[in-house]
Amino acid sequence: MTRATRPAADAARRPSPRPRDPEEADESPQETVHSGRPNRKFRFRPGRDRWFWSLVALGVAAVLLLALTGVLYRRDHADDAVRADRDDVVLAARQGVLNLIGLSHTDAEGAYARLVQGTTGAFHDQLTQQAASVTQALTEGQVTSAGQIAEAGVERLSGDEATALVVASANVKNTQAPQGENRQYRLLLTLHREDGRWLVSELEFVA
Repeated sequence: MTRATRPAADAARRPSPRPRDPEEADESPQETVHSGRPNRKFRFRPGRDRWFWSLVALGVAAVLLLALTGVLYRRDHADDAVRADRDDVVLAARQGVLNLIGLSHTDAEGAYARLVQGTTGAFHDQLTQQAASVTQALTEGQVTSAGQIAEAGVERLSGDEATALVVASANVKNTQAPQGENRQYRLLLTLHREDGRWLVSELEFVA
């Protein structure tokens, strides 16, 4: 036998490979090539992600609502405080004018003391110095005055300082006008808050 035909004869004597069973091919583990890093891919999960972003939106909305509520509360609280101050100024201004136009010889000292108690500063000092002469004039002139407030309002309010305009009328009787005279007044008052009370610090008759 020649050398050229020997490999062919050897190949004929080798057993042929057994065909592979398809079921065995399915059961055999598949080879996986790993690159050394985990193969992680972002997957959009409609149901789960929708709930997540809904919760985030609700949380943001809740925070914004709380912030807005706080702002509105502080604003309303500040507005309430300003309205309360304005009401107090009007009440003090009305009472100060009523004390002034309600002086009478029948209770000269008491009426004048009430007028002085509602004042402060230089105006208070001036009225205190004039107490004796004013009460004497009321008594000698038999002065009786009864009045009422027509209008009153705040012109300016800043901290503990305020100005108010008061319109009033009064019927004044004395020895020269025993039947009484009707008088109209427009008064501009400056007020100052001391220890929570609004007191008149200046009073001016205006046209």
